[in-house]
Amino acid sequence: MKNIKIFTRILIIGLIMAVSSQSCTNLDEELFDEVTPDNYFKNETQFVSALAEAYTGLSGYASGSYFALSEVSSDAMIVPTRGQDWDDGGHWRRLHLHSWNFEDPEPGGVWGFGFGGVANCNRLIFTFETLVDEGKVDPADAEAFINELRALRAFFYYTLIDIYGNVPIVTNFENADPNPATNTRSEVFNFIVDELVQSIPTLSTDIDQSTYGRMNANVAKMTLAKMYMNAEAWVGTAMYDKASTVLDEIINDGDYSLEPNYFTNFNVNSEVSKEFIFALPFDQVFYGGFNLAVRTLHYGSQDTYNLTAQPWNGFCSLEEFYNSFDDDDLRKGKPGTIDAPYTGRGTFLVGYQYKSNGDPVVDSGAETNDPDGELLNFMP
Repeated sequence: MKNIKIFTRILIIGLIMAVSSQSCTNLDEELFDEVTPDNYFKNETQFVSALAEAYTGLSGYASGSYFALSEVSSDAMIVPTRGQDWDDGGHWRRLHLHSWNFEDPEPGGVWGFGFGGVANCNRLIFTFETLVDEGKVDPADAEAFINELRALRAFFYYTLIDIYGNVPIVTNFENADPNPATNTRSEVFNFIVDELVQSIPTLSTDIDQSTYGRMNANVAKMTLAKMYMNAEAWVGTAMYDKASTVLDEIINDGDYSLEPNYFTNFNVNSEVSKEFIFALPFDQVFYGGFNLAVRTLHYGSQDTYNLTAQPWNGFCSLEEFYNSFDDDDLRKGKPGTIDAPYTGRGTFLVGYQYKSNGDPVVDSGAETNDPDGELLNFMP
């Protein structure tokens, strides 16, 4: 009887599973609402919502390949190998020594960052122009956003001309050439300048929450000024007078000023700073990706700043660069002593490090693997 009962139970379970599996084969969703060109792009909020995707790629500007290639190759930053950390096949040494090759990730990473941004802008420009052509959007409503995208695309091209010089100029999306021919650096320079000059008169001049983190007229002007300041190196013609004219326009508008306290620019609520012309609004929830803290700080710094992630013990400054600051320069900071931390604020962290509860941090990172190691001391 036990075998019959067991068989009966198996049969019942099998039938239940068969019925259940058949009932799950119909995966068609019942849609209660959907976004289409006919019911979207009816107001500014909806345009801005679509526009946001063009800005997401900028997260790599502050801590991605563009930042690494620009800074690690300079005399201000270095990525030392500590124990087994950060050797990465000598990649970071090659960046610092200007001896990188095609296998190193950062040069290619900048290409992906720049042209990824260009492609997003091209796609959205194509979308808006198509809606206008089909009569689904008022041309006047779309024009401002198209010109904002043109200026943002010019900014991405600014990073590309900075790193590579001669790159392809790609402005179409629907029938884009997968292998576009390269343009000369002069052609790229003129393209960027023309796009900015044509866009600036149509861009917003507001300095408020509506334009925070977006390409308004002043951001475009500042990008244009940077183009002019680099013209002598990039195209062989000095344009400092043009740069001065554009910069005077920004200054004379009176919308920006230097903060009395330099460190206001680096507070958590830094949006109150009057110095920022263009800011990337990183935050913990909606716009992540700014990982400079974990890239630079020591493992033990997690207890200093109560970080949710352990830092990676990587990027730091060069001694010569640190010592180039005067000792009375507030940005240089002061070293903490073996008896007490430095209670002021500086751009650099130097001296003995302490936990948030006041206890000293022990250098027990992977390179020492010693929980009773020496006290952590950041030396120039």
